[in-house]
Amino acid sequence: MFRKLIKWIKKVGKLWLILFVAVVMIMGTVGFYQAGENLVDSIFMAMVLFTLNYADHPANILINIARYLAAATTVSAAVLVIREIFLHFADDMRALKKDSTLVLGEEESISSLMDELGGLGITYKGKYVNASRFILFGNDEENLGFYSRYEKRLAGREVYIKTDSLPGLLPGEGGVRFFCGEELAAQDFWRRYSLMEQAFAKAPSPEQIRMDIVLIGFGRLGEEVLHYATQANLFHPAQKITYHVFGDTDKFARTHTKLQELGIRVYDRAWYEEAELLKNADRILVLEQEDQASLINELFAVSPDYKLYVFSSIDLDPAFLLQHRCGTIPKENLVLYPWKVNAYTLQNIVAADLLKKAKRANFDYELHADKSLADTEENMEKAWRSLNTFTRYSNLDLVYFNEIIRNLRSFYKDMPKEEFARILANLQHTRWMNYHFFNNWSYAKEPNPGHPEKKKNALKRLHADLVPFEELSEREIQKDIVAAGDLLDE
Repeated sequence: MFRKLIKWIKKVGKLWLILFVAVVMIMGTVGFYQAGENLVDSIFMAMVLFTLNYADHPANILINIARYLAAATTVSAAVLVIREIFLHFADDMRALKKDSTLVLGEEESISSLMDELGGLGITYKGKYVNASRFILFGNDEENLGFYSRYEKRLAGREVYIKTDSLPGLLPGEGGVRFFCGEELAAQDFWRRYSLMEQAFAKAPSPEQIRMDIVLIGFGRLGEEVLHYATQANLFHPAQKITYHVFGDTDKFARTHTKLQELGIRVYDRAWYEEAELLKNADRILVLEQEDQASLINELFAVSPDYKLYVFSSIDLDPAFLLQHRCGTIPKENLVLYPWKVNAYTLQNIVAADLLKKAKRANFDYELHADKSLADTEENMEKAWRSLNTFTRYSNLDLVYFNEIIRNLRSFYKDMPKEEFARILANLQHTRWMNYHFFNNWSYAKEPNPGHPEKKKNALKRLHADLVPFEELSEREIQKDIVAAGDLLDE
């Protein structure tokens, strides 16, 4: 509330100053001109009013009003200048706190994050502040311009840069990381709205899980939602969850060659031409798009039974969307997901815990391969820095999947631990395959001709283990089961 008040005073104060200056100049100039001065001298004498040294008896009412307005304007300007100096000083003091964070970006886009940061948040005002952490929310030009301008001073600091084009886990030295709102939103959405409970409630038994999820609208947000859906919604090896996508998917379909293996179907026709599919869908995800309110209205006009999850860029009350001309819609049939508000939290942007676990997962694999390697923080960081972006995300998605399915055991209560560990290992292998398929990897019995012992060829995106779990070698199966058992013991 205080931050909003300060913002209002700052904005309105400047407007009033501009208005007062204009009024004083006009009234003063007219007053002096009527008093017999020429136009140039009248303008000059009107300007002198702001210096508060006009002591003559005013020749007319216009000059009298103008001199008082000029005094008020000068004092107000001085107050604003002093306030700006105080705010910059306060920012410098705030930067001395641990976890102080400077945020660059438009007020509208950073407001929820600044509210979360509270006394640790510092808005960038064109002046570098030596904070502990930097989050750059501007466009690519603003963000990279800020970073290049202060690169030396940012060395060793945590720097998070919003981008729509670069992956967040690029290899590199230093504390620079990129983040993408659509990616963070997709992760957060499936954490909040996992299909797990709904899937087990619907199916007579786990192996009979069958679900149809419809996506309307696409773009980068849709792609990320699909990616994390195929990573998170894995509950039984025999399940059949199909994702039906309506929207501008032509480029996506042509650049992702393994959609069938992932259970993804794209349509080149409109959603209303598949009324029966939507009627029987377990969920309909409405991604942010133009005329979204009209689309929701049209969907509910067709059927009040549709279960809509609507991705909105703002947090608003869904009540008005439930009052429909065709009749009132049950409130449980509409979930509004404010994806930007939920994505751009400090926890999601920094992702410290998730990243730490991903590094640990990768290093555990390194320790298993090299028994002589010392288990130290330094070696773990070195191993992480050596990874390319593809492998980093593979580890991150593994940790993400493990977090999502922590409640899965409650749906297999009567199953012996060893049997459940095998199911979990199978699901982890499926997740691993989905990750590779989403990134256009293919199966090859011998990915490296002449080197049969090597099971993958990263340059050609080929892997010998891209087969169902039961077709893996017994050694690989047992290794996966042991890893799944370790997860159950945590």
